[in-house]
Amino acid sequence: MHHGDVELAGDALQGVDRSLHRRHGLVDRTDLAEPTAPVERTAPTGPAGPTTPTGPAGPIAPTGRIRHQCEHMFDTTRIARDRKPAPGTYLGPMGRDAVVVSYRLGGHDGVSVEARKWAGALRELGFTVRRVAGEIEDGGEPGDLVVPGLAMAATEPPDPGTLAGALDGADLVVVENVCSLPLNADAARTVAKVVAEHPARVVFHHHDLPWQRRSLAGLEHEFPPRTPGALHVTVNLRSRRELEARGYTAPVTLPNFFDLDPVPGDRDGTRAHLGFARDELVVLQPARAIERKNVPGGVRFAARLAELLPGTEVRYWLSGPAEDGYQPTLDRVVARAAVPVTIGRAPSVADAYAACDVVVFPSTWEGFGNPTIESIAHGRPCAAARYPVLAEILATGVRLFSTDHPETLVRFLAEPPERRARYFEVNRARARLSYDLAMLPAALDAAFAAHGWLSW
Repeated sequence: MHHGDVELAGDALQGVDRSLHRRHGLVDRTDLAEPTAPVERTAPTGPAGPTTPTGPAGPIAPTGRIRHQCEHMFDTTRIARDRKPAPGTYLGPMGRDAVVVSYRLGGHDGVSVEARKWAGALRELGFTVRRVAGEIEDGGEPGDLVVPGLAMAATEPPDPGTLAGALDGADLVVVENVCSLPLNADAARTVAKVVAEHPARVVFHHHDLPWQRRSLAGLEHEFPPRTPGALHVTVNLRSRRELEARGYTAPVTLPNFFDLDPVPGDRDGTRAHLGFARDELVVLQPARAIERKNVPGGVRFAARLAELLPGTEVRYWLSGPAEDGYQPTLDRVVARAAVPVTIGRAPSVADAYAACDVVVFPSTWEGFGNPTIESIAHGRPCAAARYPVLAEILATGVRLFSTDHPETLVRFLAEPPERRARYFEVNRARARLSYDLAMLPAALDAAFAAHGWLSW
């Protein structure tokens, strides 16, 4: 980030950032967790200088423990900022082959989205990249291979010989969540066995871990596999600490990264396509309908906004379909909703954010929570629930609204456009310090080097 960007954030913190926090009680990095004991109420220091953010209970200083842990978490991304290459240059090997393995790739789920970013970063580092998955939802690319036994719902495990053949010639194998969250345990076991016998270097990219799901906690003794020499990369600090506590060697944390200057989507066309009225306030929950996404909480938040905005038609929009047997529950939620409900995808992520007015993110658990940063990139206010990993995101200095206090968002929506624009500008500048997608190639290169992979 350029020095001028830091000054921009600092200037804004002296004005609009403070006034918005006083006025709206925004959730921020000082609002990390429910304190179990009294904490000293002091003004914290953020990445751009001193701030005095105010939450519903007044200004609260972050605990030293959380601040230190989150600073440690982003050591690699700081290195990446310093090492970010000029366009068209490479930090790593030329002509090396990487294979990305997962249950499904090429879709809209979080693992697929992040795997796509990693593939792009690996190409920047000079790798050729191909994909092996049970499902490839974007039609596939040259070199990709669908192995049906890898799919989450597969009834037969993948053939080890077929999988080993798919990895033939690979210098690097990136296992995307297959061995982290064994939703198909037979597939996960096969992948673990094959990569352990393969000569390539192996990265286990953990978006989730088995003990973080009640239904999978019994598999903790075998997943993630303790493959000798493998690099374990988590998307959050909590998971890294949990791996360390279980004796895994030198796991590292790389948060998800984002394009913070996206091409704007088609607001009018997308709203017309989905049947939204011009004057409707559309509340988007960019998620699939599964239990932990807390769709009822999203609907309740939209209904509460409608109560606080008499005379305004508020619509709740869920972008993804029901999965994991959630359809009957979703049907009941929709039938009882106090606001109109739309379910369906926009043509693109950019179109979805352009078409909405507010983002709601009421999840009870996330490995990361991409909409928190995507909403900043696309200039939409986001109200989030207190899922555990949110504290790490807020510790970087970005600001979000709380689903517990919809009235603060209503007051923000009534602010003059220039004040709201300044809020988004500051939030984007803060996010750029830790989550800029341009830093990912260097962050991966730094993680490889720290693991001892200095040459290929």
